[in-house]
Amino acid sequence: MYGNIILYSPCITNKQPPMKRFFLVTYFLALATIGLNAQQKWYDKYKKLLNDSDTVALKDCICQWEKAEPKSPDVIAAWYNYYIKRAMTEVLNLSTVKPVDGTQYFELQNDTTKETTGYLYGQTEYNDKLMQAAYAKIDEGIKEFPDRIDLPFGKVHMLLKQGLYDDALSELSKVIERSKVNHNQWLWTLNKPITDGKEFLIDTMQDYFNQLIDIQDNKPAYELNEMMLAAYPEDIRIRSNKASLLAMKGNYAEALPLFASIHKDAPEDDIVAFNLAICYEKTGDKKNAIANYQPLANSKNADIATAARQALRSLKGK
Repeated sequence: MYGNIILYSPCITNKQPPMKRFFLVTYFLALATIGLNAQQKWYDKYKKLLNDSDTVALKDCICQWEKAEPKSPDVIAAWYNYYIKRAMTEVLNLSTVKPVDGTQYFELQNDTTKETTGYLYGQTEYNDKLMQAAYAKIDEGIKEFPDRIDLPFGKVHMLLKQGLYDDALSELSKVIERSKVNHNQWLWTLNKPITDGKEFLIDTMQDYFNQLIDIQDNKPAYELNEMMLAAYPEDIRIRSNKASLLAMKGNYAEALPLFASIHKDAPEDDIVAFNLAICYEKTGDKKNAIANYQPLANSKNADIATAARQALRSLKGK
């Protein structure tokens, strides 16, 4: 993790006895281990306080941690979370419109008519000044530690919660560009290397893509996928996203050749095969629809198998 230890001193040369050189290397490795242990202890203490309501104690902990480790990206992340914690306030909202983002709610009814009169649900409000302080702090960390991918992802998480989709996409675009430079050699909390950086990046971007589906007529999801497609044009998931967005808009004729191309490259992917079958069905090509649904009737994916059998019964009955 720390690379080779090189000592630039006229007192240390290659003529040094082997045991002496071994002692020096062991000594410096021990120092590194002590540093890691201290960092872990600070992080554990901070994390415990972050889950409590005492923001004064949390701030005091981060201040002490910063004095001990002034160049730590984890201290910057701690300050970011501190500001976020202070900025958020939970309030009750009463509305005649049902929340559509999966928020839990209580349905209010008229005692006499039993008709729905409104919806009561929790909503998070954000203090603008504290949010700006949080974003300024995390931007400082992203600039100084560009390979710490948890920093921009932490920022994106809050931008999406606030509905700031353009800002979130801008941040994700920077991450994608950085991946071309560092070849996906990413670090996470406490500077721990991510084993498969490329897979981690694509998988996380898929999560963001799924969050953005159905928002603003799929525009943010489309823009994110186009950025990823430009960087990773061979990835089956990203190619499938583009075809799926077209199909979701009813553009089956445009989606069909994309799914056909993907299916050729990944014939074992039942989701791709099922989407291809749907496109054939929707464009009136009954023969190819049946041919593609047929093997899916025995898919290991129970949902796909059931849907394929239903589609076959419908098509063969016409």
